[in-house]
Amino acid sequence: NGNGNGNGNGKGRGHGNKGGGKNNLQGFVLATESDKTKAPADCDNPNGPGNGHGRGHAYGHCRGRGNKFGPKPPPPGLYKRFAAIYNSVDRQVHGEAYDEDLENDEVNDDFNGRSIVAPGQYPHMAALGFRSFDDSYEYKCGGSLINEVFILTVAHCCYHSGQQPETVKVGDINLKNIALDDVFQVRPIAEIQVHPLYNSTLYYHDIALIRLAQPVVYTNFVRPIRLWVSDDIPYNKLHAMGYGSTAFAQAPTNVLTELELSIVPLLQCNQILPSDTGVPDGLLDSQICAKDYERNRDTCQGDSGGPLQLNLMRKNRKHFRYYLIGMTSYGTFCRSAYPGVYTRVSSYIEWITSVVWPDYYNSYFPAEL
Repeated sequence: NGNGNGNGNGKGRGHGNKGGGKNNLQGFVLATESDKTKAPADCDNPNGPGNGHGRGHAYGHCRGRGNKFGPKPPPPGLYKRFAAIYNSVDRQVHGEAYDEDLENDEVNDDFNGRSIVAPGQYPHMAALGFRSFDDSYEYKCGGSLINEVFILTVAHCCYHSGQQPETVKVGDINLKNIALDDVFQVRPIAEIQVHPLYNSTLYYHDIALIRLAQPVVYTNFVRPIRLWVSDDIPYNKLHAMGYGSTAFAQAPTNVLTELELSIVPLLQCNQILPSDTGVPDGLLDSQICAKDYERNRDTCQGDSGGPLQLNLMRKNRKHFRYYLIGMTSYGTFCRSAYPGVYTRVSSYIEWITSVVWPDYYNSYFPAEL
């Protein structure tokens, strides 16, 4: 526990990606080889490994190269996307028996270009609750259910102004609508593990695992997302979601909304994002940049920790499979011309496995001699 004392520059065990090709082993839900493609491997290619699309450790060999391409635009400032969402007194409930895959529900587009999520559409979505002065809970961050007892989120959501989340709500699409209380599940938090290299003064290694005090029950509305284990992302379009604001400094929506984002090559992102003391070495391979080029849409305050995911249509053309690519970490003003930054899940597969599936970790990741 704790937020560590790393400086954001360290290599070491827990950063590498050795999990490709295994699927559903020891409950480890991974992407299969058929879901992956190879990418070019040079620094000058924006899709090369040092620019966030190839294999390697969290500290990329192409880092900082964006600085040689000219001055950056005037800095608007960088912000972690943590915000209060909604106060409510929660009670534990269970949903109904779940199907293997859910149908693709139609959604509405009402929140500044962000689509409203339908019940059961993203059953892995979680909200982190912080105790308020009146013993209700303020939901200030998101996360993703990855098995019956673990939520994957960002580290800066777990220790905010000396306060930790105490409860997790999974499967809710509207934090304010009590008519939906029969679909979500609430669990107290038993333990929080922040990545050992996380440093709260920096924007690197922004990842944490939350262990629930009791396992959730899989239903139509509550079930885990698969982890994408390859650094190669063969599709440019990803989906981000959360309960947060739709514009900077505005009130949160209380409603789960999503938006489609395009990956911005890390080399390009290093050129255009403003300088900040939180990223002294520029963006690393363990981070992803994404934005909506057409409408300047982005995640916002209150979306921190929520999933950046790949939605792959199954062969029946009716169902999606979801893969967790990243988690909302930080950015500039919402709906600005600047991309948002996300923690790349594939860079931390070893560490995630060591915490969530230790038996699998000990057999698949032997100790270094």
